[in-house]
Amino acid sequence: MTSRKPTMTLPHPERAVAAMLPLALLHLPAEAAEQLTAAPLWLYGLEIVTLLALAAALVLLLYRRQPLARQRAALEPLPFPAAIVQDDGHGLYFNPAAQTLPATTRNALLRQTLLSDSPLVQDDGENWLLQHQPALSGSTWQISYLTSLSPWQEQLEQLESEVSQLNNALYSANLVFFTLELASGVLRLAPHALQHAYGLESDWGELPLERWFGRLHPDDQRQVTELLRQSAEQAGSDLSLEVRVRQANGLWEWVAINAQVYPRRDGHHQICGVGERITARKDALDMQRRREQAFRGLVDNSVDLIARVDPQGRCLYLNQTITRCVAQPEGELLGKTLLENGMPAALANRFNSECQEVIRQNRARMFDAEVALSTLTITFEVRLFPELDPAGRLESVLAVARDVTDLRRQQRLTQGEHAVLDMIAHRAPLHDILTRLARLLESQFPRARIAIWQAPQGDGHGDWIAPELPPLAAEYDGATLTLLRLQQPCLVNPLDSHPLWQPFATLLGQLNLNAGWLLPLQPPQQPSLGVLCLLTEQPLAIGGEDKQLLARASHLAAIAIKQDRHDAEQHIAASRDPLTGVLNRYHFLDVADRELLAAERYGRELSLCLIELDGLQRLNDSFGQHAGDKAIRHFAELCRNEARKVDLVGRLDGKVFAILLPTTPADQARHLAERLVARLAQQPLQLPPLPPLYYNLSIGIASHLPTENQLETLLRRAEHYLSLAQHLGVNQIYSDPPPSADAENNQPAARS
Repeated sequence: MTSRKPTMTLPHPERAVAAMLPLALLHLPAEAAEQLTAAPLWLYGLEIVTLLALAAALVLLLYRRQPLARQRAALEPLPFPAAIVQDDGHGLYFNPAAQTLPATTRNALLRQTLLSDSPLVQDDGENWLLQHQPALSGSTWQISYLTSLSPWQEQLEQLESEVSQLNNALYSANLVFFTLELASGVLRLAPHALQHAYGLESDWGELPLERWFGRLHPDDQRQVTELLRQSAEQAGSDLSLEVRVRQANGLWEWVAINAQVYPRRDGHHQICGVGERITARKDALDMQRRREQAFRGLVDNSVDLIARVDPQGRCLYLNQTITRCVAQPEGELLGKTLLENGMPAALANRFNSECQEVIRQNRARMFDAEVALSTLTITFEVRLFPELDPAGRLESVLAVARDVTDLRRQQRLTQGEHAVLDMIAHRAPLHDILTRLARLLESQFPRARIAIWQAPQGDGHGDWIAPELPPLAAEYDGATLTLLRLQQPCLVNPLDSHPLWQPFATLLGQLNLNAGWLLPLQPPQQPSLGVLCLLTEQPLAIGGEDKQLLARASHLAAIAIKQDRHDAEQHIAASRDPLTGVLNRYHFLDVADRELLAAERYGRELSLCLIELDGLQRLNDSFGQHAGDKAIRHFAELCRNEARKVDLVGRLDGKVFAILLPTTPADQARHLAERLVARLAQQPLQLPPLPPLYYNLSIGIASHLPTENQLETLLRRAEHYLSLAQHLGVNQIYSDPPPSADAENNQPAARS
């Protein structure tokens, strides 16, 4: 802190002379006074003037010595170093505080008087501030004193650090401060900033403006000249412009100049401002502008429908793709809602609802929308994005609608194919698999009808699957079946000319189906299992993708049919006797057990016949093993012919057969057994050239009793009756008595 400088009050010289003049006259000698009174008057006046001059000189000398003494007295008690210094640098007085300083520091009070441009004095780490106080006018000395800066040293260092940081920030910000005197045309800039920003030497820091014009881009010189002309006329105006300045390396640098015009005291104007390097920003803006132009071109010519709507649903922008959906040009659609632009009400309401959700949640949404045109229906995937203004408020909603008709069609097709494959993998019924496949194809070909014909395994008419057609049934001869099994994919027109569809000519005419594609259901390197038919009113041109689709569909149908037949074969192999084709023991007992449970539940009658072939060993010994096998097959065929469709025929052992007769009492089961014995006698085994061969039967018949709830019990009783029949002789039948038999004579009926 700077100490307060002492002040001194000195008397005015004229007043001092006036006060001392009477005293001078009083001290004259008596002789001089007498001579003075006797002299002429002019001589008196001259003496008085001389005396007055001497008195004035004396007073002036006393005056000059008196302030110096008083000043010394004032400086002596001061706590800080102070000195009285003459103008020639000679020290007249050093107060006690100054006398305690080192000689170099004390002498600085004298030297700094002459070198006043550096007010700081340093001594052994101590910093002093030199200050001066001039004396009264006319004096040849002044007062110099030192103030210690130690209390403010930390603040000074912090200030220097902040100034350094500020300079670095200015350099990093690429800022250059300047002043331009309009009258002289001199432009002044910070030299260090010039070097940092433009690579120019320090001599460019103060040059005429004309020389700087040589570094301006020719296209910007006229703009700068006009701006300077206007600035010379308008004080206080703000200036803002962007110009290009050539750097030391010859490259052009964009500079943004912001300045203000200030009036000077001399009546001229001065421009003070700052220049900022903005080349990187200009390049970025230029790049962004080019990208925006390219993006705008992409948006305008995009295959996607792109629109911008305000929060009320009015169109603010539409690209050219909108002309695919409406006949009006996009310019006439702006400012209107979708409903006002002729869109279907359902679509417009859905769109507005989704936009309100975007506004409410402030996040993007997506939905599918279908637009029905005159000839087709387009599926759009619509994405909605909120657009915010700089304040963060929702300004509009951007809608991007992409035609995903083919994509959704392909997705539905893929899902449908996966569903069909899943049904095949889970062994779903063949009819359900082919029906699902037919409906899948009809969804891909909306104007077509699908029919799938499954060829018979032998002779017959085959089976038809046609969900959208009336029931189809026709019988084909062997030549037609051979043709159908060997056919290749072909387009048939007219359709009723093909052998497969000739039986349905009337139906095709009623349905106006005149042409069709026929594809064989043919596994690799195997005969065709059927035909896949795509029926249309007019011949349909099939492209590559549609051909692949039909090929995949026919392949799936062939897989399903082949698997169904394979499963049927496996079922037969697992449930049938390989020699006779009737049920084997395991499957017969399984089905018989279910029939017994049903009979118990519903109170139905049930009978079981056990039949053993007698004399097979004799046939094997006489005519070989094949004769016995022939006899077994012969009897199995007789059983199939005589039994009903609801009856179960099975082979339980090598020569033991069983027939289960649901809803049949014992007497009716006995009639079946008698027919078998009679038929065997009428149709013996024929093994040409051998004579007819005969074998015998033994039959035991047991009917289900209310007390029996196990198949094993019924089977054991039938085996017992079979044993009794064998003891009675050949071709004997042993069964339960009829319900009307006498209770006392309750013996099973037998037939010899």
